[in-house]
Amino acid sequence: FPVTIKWIEKFGFDIKDKDRLDWVKGAFNLERSNEDNNKFCFEVYSHYIPLDYVHQLQNLYFALTREELTIKL
Repeated sequence: FPVTIKWIEKFGFDIKDKDRLDWVKGAFNLERSNEDNNKFCFEVYSHYIPLDYVHQLQNLYFALTREELTIKL
């Protein structure tokens, strides 16, 4: 599945910047892609890692936090 705002909300991310639509969960930040507003990316050391699919978001989140993303009911 593609990463969407609905998925981001289901995983319990909170909106960080309403104007830019940046999202945060703990120290993990997601941003809208500058190239495509329908895509999201993760910034680390001024490099942007595109996250096109939910499994990429889950894998990166786990690799960095050692926690699984769970769906918030």
